[in-house]
Amino acid sequence: MVNWFSIVKKILTLFIFLFFIVFAIADNRKMQLEIDHLMEYIQNSGCMFIRNGTEHNPEQAVNHISKKYMYYNKRITTTEEFIDFCASKSTLSHKSYKINCPGQPVIESKVWLLNELKIFRNQ
Repeated sequence: MVNWFSIVKKILTLFIFLFFIVFAIADNRKMQLEIDHLMEYIQNSGCMFIRNGTEHNPEQAVNHISKKYMYYNKRITTTEEFIDFCASKSTLSHKSYKINCPGQPVIESKVWLLNELKIFRNQ
């Protein structure tokens, strides 16, 4: 005799599992789109990236952040974690990164990037 309850239970379990996989993939895609936007934002900003007291141009900043992202990417589950792990402070000195944009006061990169992320999400 067929145990319908067991079959239905297995099917429901499979659907729930698939739902979470699809949700995780969509969430990762959204995060990657946000990270890509922030990297492009840095690249096109015309702002200097101050790391441990030394200014770096946008291309150098993107290269540095990309290297940190490759190292930390398995631990990053949100765009905010990307900013924290890769774009806000030195791993060695723990000094905050800063952004120096023409005609504007110097600002911490974390604040600058979180502000841009908020703008991007509201579009």
